[in-house]
Amino acid sequence: MAIQKFTYAELEEEDTDLKKLKRWFEKIRKLDFYGAQLAEVAATRLQGCEALLDAYAKQVFEAHDENH
Repeated sequence: MAIQKFTYAELEEEDTDLKKLKRWFEKIRKLDFYGAQLAEVAATRLQGCEALLDAYAKQVFEAHDENH
């Protein structure tokens, strides 16, 4: 069972992790002189993660609003 933690702290942590992954991906892309076949798959998955984080952010803000 997944624990639903709709807190600003959790959102900030997840946002930090996603930004870190995006920076790593860009560094790797700059060093990819051979055109890695899965680079586009990775880029698409990062975009998917961004969309999921946006949806999670909305849930956090809604949960916070309900508690006040």
